[in-house]
Amino acid sequence: TGNGSIAALSVASTAGLVAYRAGVPDRRHLTWFDRAGTSLGNLGPVEDTLRHVRLSPDGKRVVVGRLVDANLDLWLYDGARTTRFTFDPANDSFPVWSPDGARIAFNSQRTGTSDLFLRQTNGAGSDEPLVNSGQTKVVFSWSPDGRFLFYSSYDPKTNADLWVVPMAGDRTPSVILRTPFRETQPMISPDGQWLAYLSDQSGRNEIYVRPFVAPGATAA
Repeated sequence: TGNGSIAALSVASTAGLVAYRAGVPDRRHLTWFDRAGTSLGNLGPVEDTLRHVRLSPDGKRVVVGRLVDANLDLWLYDGARTTRFTFDPANDSFPVWSPDGARIAFNSQRTGTSDLFLRQTNGAGSDEPLVNSGQTKVVFSWSPDGRFLFYSSYDPKTNADLWVVPMAGDRTPSVILRTPFRETQPMISPDGQWLAYLSDQSGRNEIYVRPFVAPGATAA
């Protein structure tokens, strides 16, 4: 990277490219690397604060949280342009691409808590409310078929729980797992059959895997 420090790694694209956040404290930039470790150049300017890096499904764009004038918004980088994606004065964070790359789900503090919103990646339309409640939520993954979005919701009685919201119909959220323990970071498998998540059920943070049964369906 030229500065000897890697801050965070993002997912790899099917095209074989990897985007990750790199740099020394307070000065960071995004750099393209192929799977052989060859640098393909930087993406966007050097920034003081970059976070929540997510690579698009086609491997050609990156959405990232960028702090400008004390406001955290989401920005799109495509190698040639840096485009602001969200514009609300509240903080927007934790972006997740839809499988077709047409939409991004994200968290926003604009309602006074951390609610979920959608926005089209072509810039058309406005931010669309997705899940609104009095609990703090963090979105983590989108099913490969585009039908479901997975997130954690923080309940003062049960800590963090796993939830899913269908992306068609009335979009009524359903709880997947609610226990006295902390379950978070739900990530769906590429075939959409399994859900991995982080839990402190054993007394320490560990990864668990369970079958994913769509809301309304019956487990086999």
